[in-house]
Amino acid sequence: MTNYFLFDLANFPKRYLPLLDQSYNIWEQTYSSILSASGEQVNPDDFWRAKILAVIERDNEVLGLHLYNSFDLSCPSSLKHSYFKYLSAEKTQEIRHKNINKLMTCEFLTVNPKYRGNKKEGVSWGEVIVGLCSKVFIQSPWDGLIGISRMDFKVDKMSMNVGALSIGEVSRHKVDCKIIIATRNELKEHINPSTEEIISSLWNQVQNHTPWINTKTNLRTLKEVA
Repeated sequence: MTNYFLFDLANFPKRYLPLLDQSYNIWEQTYSSILSASGEQVNPDDFWRAKILAVIERDNEVLGLHLYNSFDLSCPSSLKHSYFKYLSAEKTQEIRHKNINKLMTCEFLTVNPKYRGNKKEGVSWGEVIVGLCSKVFIQSPWDGLIGISRMDFKVDKMSMNVGALSIGEVSRHKVDCKIIIATRNELKEHINPSTEEIISSLWNQVQNHTPWINTKTNLRTLKEVA
């Protein structure tokens, strides 16, 4: 059985520590390889500073993971965080003009190498993780989401497949990326019905161990694809 978990990294359930350790190791291996291409090293702080760890797991094996954090843009000092070094003041203002102050960041999408590129089961687990991210955000207390999404891995297109919008491009770790943002009323069901079926199935049985995401009420309805 495939399971979907949301964990509070500051208050992690002891019985799931092996899953946490495996998630970190896959993340570290993935981004050590990616960052070495630009002469950089992975920083463990980038993992451990996150508020939420989202994990897809099957038979004690991590298929993929995603990290979520939050910032209040109405607090000027929050913009001193390293995450915002890729955003100009103009882009930050553009985000705030969409009535987004409390911002959910979507970071370090990671798929287990064994499950990349539709090699198994004919499903893109990257697409599934992005779709689940949209559902997490909808049930969150935050106003908007943002991701700095790699164009070479088509993470930008994955995000647009659920209704997110691009507000520009940046270079991060010498890789071209798009700045992707969304508010609740911009998100929609995934354009691929079979992918949406997997996303919905996992979301319907999510095991939520965070205080921020409200999974005890029905998911607010996403916009239907026009």
